Amino acid sequence: MSPSPTESAIEPPFDKGDVVVRSSDRQDFLVYKLDLSRASPVFETMFSLPKPASTHFGDTTKDGHPLINLAESA
Repeated sequence: MSPSPTESAIEPPFDKGDVVVRSSDRQDFLVYKLDLSRASPVFETMFSLPKPASTHFGDTTKDGHPLINLAESA
């Protein structure tokens, strides 16, 4: 399935992982939660919290992976 015109395709080296991180300019990076948790106490805390039952913040998954939107550009 090709990406929509507003989102990027996930390409190497960011094509393996268990969570998608999307930049403000809609570049997607498939990365591992463990790597993010080791690099950042913010992500460590985020991944330790229970998932909300529903959200009103737009897309929550991409290709079956949880989607995290960031304010920073790629």
